[in-house]
Amino acid sequence: EKIQKLLYENKNSKKNDNDNDDDDESSSKEERFLLMMGEYLHDHDKVSDENARKIMRQVRKLAYGEGIRYDSVQYGWPPNKYFAKDRCIDPTLNIIKLLVEAQRCEDIWGRDHGNGWLLAHPLKKLYNFQQFLLLSS
Repeated sequence: EKIQKLLYENKNSKKNDNDNDDDDESSSKEERFLLMMGEYLHDHDKVSDENARKIMRQVRKLAYGEGIRYDSVQYGWPPNKYFAKDRCIDPTLNIIKLLVEAQRCEDIWGRDHGNGWLLAHPLKKLYNFQQFLLLSS
């Protein structure tokens, strides 16, 4: 509940000049979360721009419920296998449980040969962001 208020009831977070009150409510919630996490990665976690892009590419897919799929020609997952498809993932959820679920997906469908950039790093950074929100309020 604390994170919910910080993310979704904080109207003072940075907004685009193009934002208006008629925008889809859920879309603005996801964008606010993604904006705040991007700021966290740069300002507090101090990750490189390249690493931030890799992390946010995956977190964005999770936030919008697209899920994450391992498409590698050589090592990829079987067709139609996605992690967290049709679930909107944000810091209000149990991220540790998601990390366990992600590992289970890799155990069953094939490990990430990208050294964690598929699921592990983005989920760990999401967990770190969650803890930052809890400790900073």
